Amino acid sequence: CAYLRNRELGMKPKLGSTDRFMKGLYTSFLPCTYWDHNESLQNAAPGGIFNLEFSPDGSLLVAACEKRSILMFDPLSRQLLNTVDNAHFDCVNCVRFLDSRVFATCSDDSTVALWDARNLKTRIRTLHGHSNWVKNIEFSQSDGLLVTSGFDGSIYTWDINSYTESGFLYNRVFHTNGLMRTRLNPDASKMIICTTGGYLILIHNLDLRTLAQDLEGFKPNMYRLMQLSQTTIPVAANFTHLFSKKRKKNRIEFLTDFPDGDDAEVVSSLQVHPQGWCALSRNISNDENSEWTCVHDIQDLDIDSSSQEDEGNSEQSAGEESDAESEQSTVSSTEMASMVIGLNSRARVLSSAEAVGGRVPRRVLRRQNAFRGFRAQVVPDRGELTVTSTDVWEALVAIREARARRDRRPEAPALESRLRIVRMQSGIEAVRAWHADSDIVLADGSVSSGLNSNPDESRSNSTHTTGRSFYIISRPPHRLVKMFILLSRFVTRTFKVMPKNHKIHQNTPRLTHFIEESNVGKGFIKELCFSADGRLICSPFGYGVRLLSFSPTCSELSSCVPEHGRPARLHEIGTNVSHSDIVVSTKFSPRHCLLVSGCLTGRIVWHQPVL
Repeated sequence: CAYLRNRELGMKPKLGSTDRFMKGLYTSFLPCTYWDHNESLQNAAPGGIFNLEFSPDGSLLVAACEKRSILMFDPLSRQLLNTVDNAHFDCVNCVRFLDSRVFATCSDDSTVALWDARNLKTRIRTLHGHSNWVKNIEFSQSDGLLVTSGFDGSIYTWDINSYTESGFLYNRVFHTNGLMRTRLNPDASKMIICTTGGYLILIHNLDLRTLAQDLEGFKPNMYRLMQLSQTTIPVAANFTHLFSKKRKKNRIEFLTDFPDGDDAEVVSSLQVHPQGWCALSRNISNDENSEWTCVHDIQDLDIDSSSQEDEGNSEQSAGEESDAESEQSTVSSTEMASMVIGLNSRARVLSSAEAVGGRVPRRVLRRQNAFRGFRAQVVPDRGELTVTSTDVWEALVAIREARARRDRRPEAPALESRLRIVRMQSGIEAVRAWHADSDIVLADGSVSSGLNSNPDESRSNSTHTTGRSFYIISRPPHRLVKMFILLSRFVTRTFKVMPKNHKIHQNTPRLTHFIEESNVGKGFIKELCFSADGRLICSPFGYGVRLLSFSPTCSELSSCVPEHGRPARLHEIGTNVSHSDIVVSTKFSPRHCLLVSGCLTGRIVWHQPVL
């Protein structure tokens, strides 16, 4: 090969020759060898291969298995070196090497275990702290901290070098409902979090030591709800300063843009480019009829100083109003709009006719093995946000408290937009219980409040006012909550304009590449991966794997950025079908031109170039 000959002689490669060589190498990937427990009768069936991980030097390969076991291989000889049949009390979800010998595993038994590859007879330590399935492990070399996250919505850091009599020192640094995966970029300067709400959270200039204090009280789902509704929620708007470009550490950014046709709901899989340039994610749409792989840029953006000053202006509490900054304004409109929010569904805006035209059709999908136990309830054909009842109720209480403070002011001007609870229903159409602490809005828009209120009494004592109403349904055992926020604006009204520091942060489009995936194996997380040089993406594709690149010539991402900021489709380099069941995990070797994949029946396949 002329390329190799020139390389041996130390000659500078011609422009484009490296891309052509890498394309020839990657397009020749074929399945070479496989391991199957059926051919090794001395080993118990491992079940599905949920995760695959190489040691940093590429000398070891460890598989996390569904049936509580971990498998260790020599990736070059393809020989099984060791097996731990009862590594955990439930399925093992993730493996992460801390160095060439020590690695950590996490499980649905809510624990994290530390192992020494030289002696797998016993664990080094067991880490207790999570209250639900632990799904992810990261390691920050600079801080010496282990970072774990799980379906309890919490992210913990563990100082594994500071062991005490009571165990390791650990801290909960962040919490959000609907958390799925957490990743660190290679130098641990950024943290990326994917959620069940159809968006990603990016934390710039990460400082794990102060993260808990810097983000204390911040609720991403509530802030995202405020962005979608474009309605100021004081308790959420108080954290707009976290998005300011002036922040020196732990700055927040939301990644919310997805390709046309992808109404992302659950973003289940997440990886970071080897150079830290972008985040690779896989999501399922809210109607569950399509899956997508998306690439988002996560590098720092160059923002002019004027926009920085504009965004860094929100340090005042959102629960308080500044009379000096307030001004009178009038608006005339007869429009009506609505927002629907489900407990595990998402927020969406309805038209006027839809809002007042009776009940909104919904489809509740029941899945026995939804994300290995993660149940979701969705609304089809809508762009919506997952919000939990906790976040919604906290927003509701905060707004009502702020309204009460304004009402106590004798000089307060005309009413602002208001929130009213219409009624609560538990699986029946008739309303039989009216809560004393709730304001009741009738169908004609009248408002009544007070102790022991009922529809008949409130109709006679009603006054018309601009307001928002909530229609709440609780339907055990699914506890599906529907809220209709009826935004009614009638004849000309005078209201206060919120001060400038209460404004809502607008997200920046970050999507660069995308492709639609096969929609099979619903309920299982499919782990994608980057090649060591970042040119290639491997994605589980049915009973095989699909190799994707940023350009037809397998160029690096830095040389094929989409023009005019328009997202581009990923290019398919090849597809290999070599499994007998759904592929759920893939991994490239960090040192060798080698790819491994694992499926639900426990088969592991090695892929290499065949020239």
